[in-house]
Amino acid sequence: MAAENKITDLEIAKNNHQLELKLSATNQADASFYTLRGDNIIEANILNTSLDLPEGNSFKQDNPMAGVKALEINQIDNEHTQILISTEANTPVKSLFKQEGDDLILTLNRVTKADTLKQEIKELGQKTVTNLKQTYKSALGQSKDKDNEKTSLDSDKGDADSDVLIPNPEVVIDDNRVNDIKERVFTAQDSETELNDSTAPATLPRAAAPPVGDMAVSNINTMPDMVDLGSSALVSNLVLRDAPVREVLSMLAKTANLSLVYADGDKTGDQASQANGNEETGPTISLDLDNQPVQEVFNSVLLISGLDANRRGNIIYVGEQLPAQARNLVSRTIRLNQVTAENAALYLASQGAKGKRLTNEVEEIIDPETGKVVQRKETSPELSDLDGGSEDETGTTALMLKGLQVSTDGRLNAITLVGEPRKVEVATSFLTQLDARRRQVSVNVKVIDVNLLNQDTANSSFSYGVNDTYFLQDGGSASLNFGGENPGLRDNFTFRPVGPENEKTTTQIIDGDATVIRDTITIPKPSDLPDKFLALIESRITSGNAKVLTDPTLTVQEGQQATVRLVQKIVETVKTELDGDSGARTITPVLGEAGLVLTVNVDRIDDNGFVSMTVSPSVSSIGATQSFESGGGARNTLNLLSKREVSSGLIRLRDGQTLILSGIIQDQERTNVSKVPILGDIPLLGSLFRSTDKTNERAEVIVLLTPEIVEEDAGLASNFKPSKESREMLQKQGVGALGK
Repeated sequence: MAAENKITDLEIAKNNHQLELKLSATNQADASFYTLRGDNIIEANILNTSLDLPEGNSFKQDNPMAGVKALEINQIDNEHTQILISTEANTPVKSLFKQEGDDLILTLNRVTKADTLKQEIKELGQKTVTNLKQTYKSALGQSKDKDNEKTSLDSDKGDADSDVLIPNPEVVIDDNRVNDIKERVFTAQDSETELNDSTAPATLPRAAAPPVGDMAVSNINTMPDMVDLGSSALVSNLVLRDAPVREVLSMLAKTANLSLVYADGDKTGDQASQANGNEETGPTISLDLDNQPVQEVFNSVLLISGLDANRRGNIIYVGEQLPAQARNLVSRTIRLNQVTAENAALYLASQGAKGKRLTNEVEEIIDPETGKVVQRKETSPELSDLDGGSEDETGTTALMLKGLQVSTDGRLNAITLVGEPRKVEVATSFLTQLDARRRQVSVNVKVIDVNLLNQDTANSSFSYGVNDTYFLQDGGSASLNFGGENPGLRDNFTFRPVGPENEKTTTQIIDGDATVIRDTITIPKPSDLPDKFLALIESRITSGNAKVLTDPTLTVQEGQQATVRLVQKIVETVKTELDGDSGARTITPVLGEAGLVLTVNVDRIDDNGFVSMTVSPSVSSIGATQSFESGGGARNTLNLLSKREVSSGLIRLRDGQTLILSGIIQDQERTNVSKVPILGDIPLLGSLFRSTDKTNERAEVIVLLTPEIVEEDAGLASNFKPSKESREMLQKQGVGALGK
């Protein structure tokens, strides 16, 4: 089909920063055009227009102006002319395409840095003046009451001036007063007590939406099957009003030298009586077409009327619901890898598919003593209907798989699709998307138990003696002794007599005479203690340490849960049972767990590298013990557990990001003070007569959590780094080199 408009001549006019392309055309109809912009490309498309230049059907000019590499004009087809402009990188160029009479004018303006700076200054000035005006009006809002009083006094004069044709001129703020006005505005904003106008704009931060990551998108072509008539004939002109669809399809089939078999749908009641009374039965359609292929017209009538059609040889079968023998059906069985066949069938049912599903229930036999599964038995398979959703009475619901038959096999995790080839292809594309693997994450968890035991001890001890007077201060206790002896202190000395005073023992251990040397040993009295000043000031600070309780690395799949238990069984309580008949008493210990329990639940791993998970660490240890009588003369001792646990809730971490969970703190503080009365209360000097022992016990559990998404191609799906001895043993067993 030839274009109605022709471009016969062109003119190019340019100056420093502007280029104007003028296209002279012979227009028999209005020209349609549109413009597209790329990074360094400006594309102008003129529809229903051909190119008829003296130079031929194309035109090209290199470097027509500064910033433009090339200007090309080409005729794409008989009805389409394209103007392509290539610009230099980082050179902004504005374009304007317009029509003046029979001429098409394309104007290009190169934006210089000076123009950009002027535009930015202009926009900044306009924005500044607007903000100043708005703030200035808000700051002067209190003067409205005074203005209203003045207006009421001059109301008569105002009525007389209401017929003035020229209103008062607008007040413009002079540039040299901007700084003065700004100072007044800012002063008014700071004086909150002076501004009570509720209309003043609130200075609140602008609302910001949370960040949104990139989303994986997959498109599926859902166009239905088209009937291939095998003809390239054109329908030059066809105008029909309320024509029966059957007659229209028959006429179009004859145009393509094909035969048509049409089957009416089942009709009952009033619809059947109306059909018997009319010769032209069935749905009707209106057409107004020019120069369209007969195959496209035939398929358009099928689409708009909702009829099914299938061609076999030279015969086309058409009906509202064709029987299976007249349809083009294929069967395809797919064994799924990740998604279960039942879930996949339910998803296809939401798109309009129907069918049957085969389900096998598994019966588990559990040992009542251990609570473990000892045997699994499959019950007889059952066949249930696969509902495709509610019926679409209006026919407007987008059910792309309507008419597709689906059946499943739970044992093989297979799904069978039966239907038209196009619908089977669409269903297969859906299943390909559903069968994506679930990601796995390697979670490294470090649980650190920090024992912050701080003990501050301050103590002083000194003594002094003069003649028979002795003074002693030790640990906040003072002793003063007068006289040579202190019977109270002598009781503190405990000794065992060596023997009777007149007892003599002689043992000959060497030959010859020996000389016996005798001496007397006496116990010192308090008055014999040193008479010098002796002093000792003691200050001691004791700190605790930290130790890593566990450092496991867990590989968890999305939607699954992993647990680490490093516990020891202890007797937490006892259960006492008394037999009423025999009176026998049975005492059964109830065991508890002391140690570390860590649970990691991975909720989701998204496509942007974020891991949503829940962490629940629990640390328990044996605290105090408690004894009690359980009856019958029996006495039991129980271990009391000291437990610290936290649940993080659902948190989101980036791949490789470390989260620190702390705050599981147990804090105890004790202070013991011993002092000499009166003397210990003296400022500064009283510390010599006072002993202070301050103990601060602080136990804190810190959890470090680092997730790393496991790559499918990685050789080892874990970042675990064993010790040197373990690594050597694993290598001997044939395991590859682990983290070195």
